[in-house]
Amino acid sequence: MDNIIESAVTSEIGLFAPNLPGLIPVISADASNDELRRVRLLIEHKERDIAIRIRRSGQPAEELDERIRSVMRLTGAAPGRVHAVVDAEFVETVRAHDVAAVTSAAVTVSNLLGPEAITLLAGSIPAIRTNYATILRDRPEVTLWEEVRQSGAEGINYGDYGVTHPKPPQSGGNARTPSPYLCYTVPRRTVILRRKKEKDDAAAELFADLAEELVKRNDFAGPDYSWGDRELTRCQLTGKQSAGSVPRWVAMATSHHLEHVSRRTADDL
Repeated sequence: MDNIIESAVTSEIGLFAPNLPGLIPVISADASNDELRRVRLLIEHKERDIAIRIRRSGQPAEELDERIRSVMRLTGAAPGRVHAVVDAEFVETVRAHDVAAVTSAAVTVSNLLGPEAITLLAGSIPAIRTNYATILRDRPEVTLWEEVRQSGAEGINYGDYGVTHPKPPQSGGNARTPSPYLCYTVPRRTVILRRKKEKDDAAAELFADLAEELVKRNDFAGPDYSWGDRELTRCQLTGKQSAGSVPRWVAMATSHHLEHVSRRTADDL
């Protein structure tokens, strides 16, 4: 599989140099021995980094330390090439015991891998949109990251789920076009816009109306900020672009979000 991916990416797509691996495994801290064996085979085929995802951040430090060491030993990952993601998943509010649990996990893993190898991952986009009013919603994942850093994990990196819920609802294979919506990232908050779609309404036209509202807001970043912002500008009712599907809406919002996070400092994420 690794050879197939590397061959396709190198010859057909041209995204990677031939000497780079095609896969960077992200494995659970609770991965089975069989899963770890497969990762070891990948590393033996071509040396690469791996990432360990830690979801049960409340487990005892000694148990977590032992498990990380076991993962490293069974995969044969080289020192300095192991990273960890402490996954807090969905965060509605920042609670003291959550900060303590995440900090404990981050410090434990940091002592093994180094502080710069640890990333805190969390998200606050709701799974279900319950109204059609435009709202400004706080991003508690930023506050959680700040408090974890202040509590002893100073070097931990910031990560989030972007503009989607950590566990999006499954469609069950039924194709449908929901009411148009957009989650637009601004400093420390998310602007959530939505339009109600009736039976005969065209989703693209409703989204164009939504885009027009967003573009007129003071916190809109401008068409030159990212690909997504340019497309949103073009999607206005008077624009030249049409967007009538969830993947298109999410792509625009994600483009803006990535640009936002890459440009911002720790003080105004």
